Amino acid sequence: MKAIVFVYKRPELTKRIVLRIDQINSEYKRKYHKNAISQIILVHDGIREEEDNRSKNFHQEARELCLYLERTHPQVSTLIFEDNVGLTNHMFRIVESLEGSVRDYILLEEDKAPTFEGIEFLLQTSKAMDPRALVDTSPFNKHLDQKITQISTLYTDNGNMTIGDELYDLVKQLWIVKDKYQGEFEKNMQTYLSSFLSGFSLKRAYGYCTKSYAWGLTNIDRPDSLLTYALILSKKFKACPPAPLSENWSDQDYRGKNVNTVPVGRGSHCSSQTIKIWDVEVCPKCERQGVSERVALTLFSAIRTGLIYRINKL
Repeated sequence: MKAIVFVYKRPELTKRIVLRIDQINSEYKRKYHKNAISQIILVHDGIREEEDNRSKNFHQEARELCLYLERTHPQVSTLIFEDNVGLTNHMFRIVESLEGSVRDYILLEEDKAPTFEGIEFLLQTSKAMDPRALVDTSPFNKHLDQKITQISTLYTDNGNMTIGDELYDLVKQLWIVKDKYQGEFEKNMQTYLSSFLSGFSLKRAYGYCTKSYAWGLTNIDRPDSLLTYALILSKKFKACPPAPLSENWSDQDYRGKNVNTVPVGRGSHCSSQTIKIWDVEVCPKCERQGVSERVALTLFSAIRTGLIYRINKL
């Protein structure tokens, strides 16, 4: 497989990602007598209009590093863009420039470092992956059940990913037709949420999720919401390992747009009590947690969240 690294203005993390892939290839070659990653494509996006001069300098440093690594590292190639068209259109133009199937590429952000175990999982799972699903190395929790080698979930921390070909084609179609399938999407969302929520919690979750993921149909910077919308429309999930297998480096470089901290409540649990949704076994604890980290599910937490929001606005 080939690795696509999304680069913006964190050159140190970019260099560390390339060195980490080198290390993984060495370990993989010792075990399987071949490289795990045959090519590293560093994709450098154009600068955003709102960036100040300091950020522009960091952006230029990242670009120069990409070109330097291309000259000095035999596995590295670069894909450089001068204009910034938003993350969703950026994803489309990258994929359209690739050779072969999108399933043959692992997608990495510059602050989500791969591990040997994570790359091994992606390589093994992508061979037989559902073409309308997505493989991600970062589930919320560590599942202690020894029998579980793979879990299905709608919520991850967006680690290292591989996208199914049919899922990608559907995402492209949805970006064009927008809310043409909104009724079917809402029906599927109701079926999904009612599998593990009821009453006030279900109403809160449904109202939030239908709006949040539909936002991906029009917002140029929310490809994650658009991908989730497509998954729900297809009655599919993300395939993940039983525990997180990538490293979050976002707090190690202040130049990132977001610092992804692990919310309270993450950890380990036994997922022997699964439920079936769309003919797939999922962990209801993880699904409820995924929703609750986005919207308050109880009346008390909803009032508390509203009060905190109003106080912060003062």
